[in-house]
Amino acid sequence: MPDGDHYVINGRKAWASHLPGWDGDGPDVMSIVCRAPGGISVIVAEREHLAGHVETEHLYDLPALRGCLTARVRLHDVRVPKANLIGAEGQGVELTRNAFVGSGASIGAFAVAAMRQAFAVAHRFAATEHRGGLVPIIEHQAVAEVLANAKARIEAVRLLSWRALDAALSGDPHGLEWALHAKVFGSETAVAVINDLVQVVGVSAYDNEFPLVRHLLEALAYPVIEGSNIGVRRRQMQALLKAPGYDPLAASGMG
Repeated sequence: MPDGDHYVINGRKAWASHLPGWDGDGPDVMSIVCRAPGGISVIVAEREHLAGHVETEHLYDLPALRGCLTARVRLHDVRVPKANLIGAEGQGVELTRNAFVGSGASIGAFAVAAMRQAFAVAHRFAATEHRGGLVPIIEHQAVAEVLANAKARIEAVRLLSWRALDAALSGDPHGLEWALHAKVFGSETAVAVINDLVQVVGVSAYDNEFPLVRHLLEALAYPVIEGSNIGVRRRQMQALLKAPGYDPLAASGMG
């Protein structure tokens, strides 16, 4: 709500990463997407505006990504100068959508990291464990096939994520499409690949002391953070595909 040269912001944000700050008084900088008289807008609140006005209502107990302090927070009468408005009132949806180009592409990179760690564990296990046989289990066709397929999919997501991040950094006009593919394909591939690698190890992988299941728990987060993949397909990807003049080959440089 406008108040002279300031906005006064009240509201709640669920699944907010690091917004409580380490001392409960909020982060140094918070980008707030909120309703203004001109429509959905983005306003930047700084530490001096947030201190004493941020209430942490709930801290989520995540099964993985433990380094990400995730909470539901409420803002009480946060006064921010109007000069801290990003762009113009009403541009919030567009600005938020553009921010997804970098964050969506990053999910693909996170997925690659989880898969590569899981693959290293499963490959080492397969190359050294006999499981009662005469040779390491990697000598068996079924195990080698799982590992070969996993490695191919890891490399596919790695290259896709590189392309998406390059598009984000270079301002490629097709950056959003690359980000959507990296986010959706990368995150879902990670869940499938790591689940397959768990099968290589067997029940031993289901022990928290064995360094594999935690990578699966991390991967399970990627299809739902930065927007659930169902919603990403339903909104961003659908809107992209049905846009007038959409060229299926343009993002690949072949249009």
